[in-house]
Amino acid sequence: MLHRELNEIEELPEILTAFADRDIDLLVVNGGDGTVQAVMTALLNERPFRAMPRLALLHGGMTNLAAHRLGLRGKPDEALQRLISRAGAGARLRSVRQPVLSVRRTPDERPVHGLFLGTAAFYHASVMSRERIHRLGVERSLQAGMSVAYSLWQALFARSKGEWAKGHPMTIEADGAVEAARPRFLFLATTLDRLMLGLRPFWGEGEGAIHWTVVEHPPRRLLLALWPVMRGRPQRWMNEAGYRSHRAHRVTLGLDCPIMFDGEPITPEPGCQVALWHEHELEFLPD
Repeated sequence: MLHRELNEIEELPEILTAFADRDIDLLVVNGGDGTVQAVMTALLNERPFRAMPRLALLHGGMTNLAAHRLGLRGKPDEALQRLISRAGAGARLRSVRQPVLSVRRTPDERPVHGLFLGTAAFYHASVMSRERIHRLGVERSLQAGMSVAYSLWQALFARSKGEWAKGHPMTIEADGAVEAARPRFLFLATTLDRLMLGLRPFWGEGEGAIHWTVVEHPPRRLLLALWPVMRGRPQRWMNEAGYRSHRAHRVTLGLDCPIMFDGEPITPEPGCQVALWHEHELEFLPD
């Protein structure tokens, strides 16, 4: 086994190149969603490995949605020990292939590769939950799901709505179908099949690996929509009321609000549209 501790994210390409020179075929990542995103981005953009290694994810960061859905259960040291024991005993290590969500702010910059993205109310909820939800001691791997629920809850009951109430103008183009700019309350996109604890705020039909959901502003009949949205089980009236979900190969957003991508903020460039697409898959070792 080779072990390297990452002190600065800029060290990552050098570390991966050193691993590639030793023909590593299993890469264990002990970090949160931001670290996993950085690893996936370096692997796909820099291509240091002749053959792409499999990834084993440990719950070692501030937010751990990727590890929760695709990684090893339990505390990092215990999960790593189980993996070492299984590999040492010659056990077959089952893997799954996972589509990756690629995001680019401008046509000229290199893409970032990850799994889960949200903006508008989700962005504000994510920023606030880092202070309030973490302070309550909620397990950190639940933050993405908690942020979705928290944004809807704030819209229902917050006395001082602030950023929650105003909505954000947004254009959406999905596989060539264009929706004109109008205020949106919430936008989510992912290549995962669900989040955690049965939360699956995606229900749309169609082709493509990207699941995306939008809630128009202002959200109508939100109290009745809250549970169906979180479970991905829409009622007949919801589409007309502005709760919509679809699948696509490529989505382009025009917006003025920052985006939260795997727990990392991305600020759109003025005058540029944010492109989301699926092009790559990576192999993960789940428990």
